[in-house]
Amino acid sequence: MLQDYTLLALETVFPPLFSEQLLIAIYVFAFVLGFQYLVGSLADRPGPWTLAGAAFSLNFYVYMGFFNFAFASALSLLLAGYWLRSAKRWTPRRIAVLVFGFLLLILCHPVASAVFLVFCGIHVAVSFAYEYSGGSGSLSACWSSIRRPLTVLMVLGMGSAWFVSRFQKPMAEGASAGAAAASSAASTMNATSMTRSLLNICYLLDIGPFGWRGPPIPRLAPQTASILLHPRGVSIRGGVSQSR
Repeated sequence: MLQDYTLLALETVFPPLFSEQLLIAIYVFAFVLGFQYLVGSLADRPGPWTLAGAAFSLNFYVYMGFFNFAFASALSLLLAGYWLRSAKRWTPRRIAVLVFGFLLLILCHPVASAVFLVFCGIHVAVSFAYEYSGGSGSLSACWSSIRRPLTVLMVLGMGSAWFVSRFQKPMAEGASAGAAAASSAASTMNATSMTRSLLNICYLLDIGPFGWRGPPIPRLAPQTASILLHPRGVSIRGGVSQSR
């Protein structure tokens, strides 16, 4: 979603082809920046290995055109580095920045946001195990150290679950409408096949050796006859005849 609006904003200024190229360039820059920020949160000196992230930026999903997931992966790297840097210094400002970044992430792609939540959950669990095995030996001290990040993680998880649940009902309605349309199309095709067989028999009787002694049979198209024989078509004809 976020990628679509970004591309739309670029196309108001630049040609469409140049806008797509510029969008890919922005993504590569964002991916390398997020990778460098994540590595910098783990090591004091990232070194030149951060440039190795550029080799993984142009992956299969980019070539397939999944730019929403690509931008979400770059943003998830940036948010993962921000989470590691803020793990022991949670302030209201840092929490607000993280919530805003997570909102942008879930607007890009929900799968990347789920991966980010799993990463944060693993980090909280590992931090709790490290604090407990580090010599403190007190559950209350370990709980106090992870209470705030765990609260932030739960809030982000509940918010993302509410956001995804908002799309379940429209998707279910679309699926039921698609199933009804497919069922109607299948019944129409069956009626068309049966009508074609009946018309072929009538044609054979009309020109056969026994002949047809009655009035000539109108040669309707199979599609027209199927509509007339279809239950909905019969109901429509009945409504028209009653109105007359």
